Amino acid sequence: MKRINVTLISAPEERFLAYITPKLPSWCSPDFLTLTSLAAAILVAIFYTQSVRVPLYLLAVNLCIVINWFTDSTDGRIARFRGISRPNYGYYVDHICDSVGLVFVILGIIMSGLVLTPSWIVGGFLVLLVYIHTYLKTTVFQEFDPSLYGFGPTEMRLLLMFINFSVFFLGNPTTFFSGIQLTRFDYIGWVLSVVTLAALSVNIFKTISLLYQRERV
Repeated sequence: MKRINVTLISAPEERFLAYITPKLPSWCSPDFLTLTSLAAAILVAIFYTQSVRVPLYLLAVNLCIVINWFTDSTDGRIARFRGISRPNYGYYVDHICDSVGLVFVILGIIMSGLVLTPSWIVGGFLVLLVYIHTYLKTTVFQEFDPSLYGFGPTEMRLLLMFINFSVFFLGNPTTFFSGIQLTRFDYIGWVLSVVTLAALSVNIFKTISLLYQRERV
């Protein structure tokens, strides 16, 4: 299938990955990188649960997010570079691990005490819907494009790291909105959920319209 990677920072990201992939040691197999990516996501969840008591764990979360990005970005690339691609196996294993990893991250945030409302539960469900939308589009168009309006997985990781830094340096104060107690993490979660819902809804409508025009009866 055709792979599309046109996001806000895809150009420098592609240059870096193209440079580093040939330099990875032989023991960095595609499966090793995929499993490391999943393990990093699980560590993100674990460190989140400790971050209210010890805010320094938020920095450990960010380190694991970087590891997750790097290993998730290079597992398929190293397979193609070494001529050992297994397209169906790799596609399935990579993306099921991505989905499981996302669930762990959201669970970590929910259990951390950083949030008081289901803001990140809603946000997590919406991101999983984005994943489903992406995989369905891949099937019908034979093009893999994981981004929505220039915002892809890498941008999502960078945004989460920025949120963690802001909470680490500025704290996570609690305020009331319409009688509901919300933390800084809650406010950000609800804003991101609304933006994601709007972007996803528009893209779903455009996809349905395009397919309808292509397959008129």
